[in-house]
Amino acid sequence: MKALFLYTEIASYTEACFKTLAAKMELHVVKYPLNKEAPFVFSPVPNCTYYDRLQYQDPVALGELCKTINPDWVVVSGWVDKGYREVAKSFKKRVPVILTMDNFWQGSLKQYAWSFISPFYLRRIFTHIWVPGKPQVEYAKKLGFKDRQIKTGFYSADVDLYGHFYELSKDEKQNHFPHRFIYTGRYVPFKNIQLMCEAFVDAVNEKKSDWELWCTGTGEWWNQRIQHPQINHIGFVQPCDMGKYIAQTGVFILPSLAENWGVVVHEFAAAGFPLICSSRVGATSAFLQIDKNGFAFNPHNKDELKKIFVHVMAMNPAALTAMGNCSRKLAAGITPETWAETMMSFKL
Repeated sequence: MKALFLYTEIASYTEACFKTLAAKMELHVVKYPLNKEAPFVFSPVPNCTYYDRLQYQDPVALGELCKTINPDWVVVSGWVDKGYREVAKSFKKRVPVILTMDNFWQGSLKQYAWSFISPFYLRRIFTHIWVPGKPQVEYAKKLGFKDRQIKTGFYSADVDLYGHFYELSKDEKQNHFPHRFIYTGRYVPFKNIQLMCEAFVDAVNEKKSDWELWCTGTGEWWNQRIQHPQINHIGFVQPCDMGKYIAQTGVFILPSLAENWGVVVHEFAAAGFPLICSSRVGATSAFLQIDKNGFAFNPHNKDELKKIFVHVMAMNPAALTAMGNCSRKLAAGITPETWAETMMSFKL
C-alpha cells in the first residue's frame, strides 16, 4: 500500500505520525521548505520519501511524479495550492482523496463565500475531509461534507517522546514542584507574548513571588521581547532537547490571540503539565477541562490572565500535580497510532 501526502510545511509531530504510518505502508510526501521561525531538524524516516515542492513547480512534472507513485490514498494539506488541487482531481474517482484543514467556523464573509462555492468546487475534488477536532467539524459541514466523510484527529503530538520526558521528571516534580511557567512557540504578534509577559510581571509584583516564566522559541518579535529578572527567553529548542526544560518547569501557557489548533498543548498535556490557554486555542476542545487540568482566559484581557497567574502561584503543589495527571489522561485520546489508523480507515 502507498499513501501520497501533498503538504505545506511539516513539523516534528508530523514526522512522528509519518514514522508510525510508514511502518504499515510506503509513504511519499511532497512538501515546502521549513519556516525559518521553526527550524526543525529531521531524521530520515524508513519507507518514506520526501520531495521538494519547489523542484516540482511545473504542474506537468508534479502530475507525472504522483502518477508514477500510484498511491492508494491522497492527502492534501489545504486547498490553496493549485498544483495540489489538480493532482487531487486526477485521483478522485480512483482512491480516497482527503482534504485536511484546521480552520474553524468564525462566520467571516470569506468563510461564507467558501461555504457557497465548495459544493461546486471542493466537493468535486475531494472525497473526504480530515480535521483536528470538534471546532473544525462545523466548518467542514458548511463546506458540504457529510458526517460519514469527516474524520477528526488530524494533528497528533509525539506522545511517546513527551511521555518519556514526563517519566524522567515526574518523581522530582512530585517532591519539588517547579515554580516556573513555560511558553513554547514562535515570537510573532498573534501568539500574544507581550500581554503574557506583562500579566506575569504584574502577578509576581503583586504576590512578591519567586515564580518564573521561561519562553522557548524565536521569530520576528525576538528583539522586542520583554526583559525581566524572572523571565527567561531561551530561544528555539529542538523537540528532542525539550526534556531538560520540561524537567525544570511546572505549568504550560499558550496565550494566542488566534490558534486554530496548537499541537504544543497536546505535547505539554502528554508531559503531564497543568495548562493555561487562551479561549482562542482550538486544542483546548480536546485537552483542557477547566479547573480539572487548567484554566482558560480571554486573550485580550491582561487582568484576567494576571489573576490566573496569581491563583496558580498560590496553589498547593499536590493540586498542580493532580492537574498534570489529568492532562496525561486527556493526551492519550489522540496519538500517532490513532492518526495512522484514521488515515487507513478512509474508504471510497
